[in-house]
Amino acid sequence: MKFKFINDLHLYAPNAILDESVFSPSNSREFYLGDNYDLANCKKSDVKEVQDKVTKLKRLYGGRFISGNHERQSDSDSFAKINNDVAVMHGDHIFWGEEKSKDYRSKPHGAGFLKRGLWVNALEAIENGYDRKISDKDLDRFFDFALKINVKRIIVGHLHPSKQLDVECSGRVLTVLKRGATELEL
Repeated sequence: MKFKFINDLHLYAPNAILDESVFSPSNSREFYLGDNYDLANCKKSDVKEVQDKVTKLKRLYGGRFISGNHERQSDSDSFAKINNDVAVMHGDHIFWGEEKSKDYRSKPHGAGFLKRGLWVNALEAIENGYDRKISDKDLDRFFDFALKINVKRIIVGHLHPSKQLDVECSGRVLTVLKRGATELEL
């Protein structure tokens, strides 16, 4: 069965890709995997509009809505099971750990000129030339969480790799999606 995952669009931020037309919350096999609306890096004047859009999609997607660290919903990285073997989550919990994830998600919304004009664009330029590595500590957090929720595979976003990564760890698979909309046969 084919499933669609949408992650890391960063709409309303300087590094946004695609647009809102990619969302089809009525598709029961589509999952919102976070960082699609960027409340961390949107203009301060856009915060209410962006928050309203997040709230609306959260309602429309229901349990298929997984917030990311950039939605800044003061929550933790939640997960949803697609079936008995596969779960999805945003991924900041795996790559940052629970404490950093919760701290970042609790920060204020909106960004000023310097952050939007310089920092976000500089970080994006660096990321475009460098694929972040998955550390042993990341794999330990992944494996422990996969065991805890009893799945063989977890699909995440968050890292912005240039291509999809599938990393095997002691019989379990961590799939890291590239930014955008991805369809997978599961």
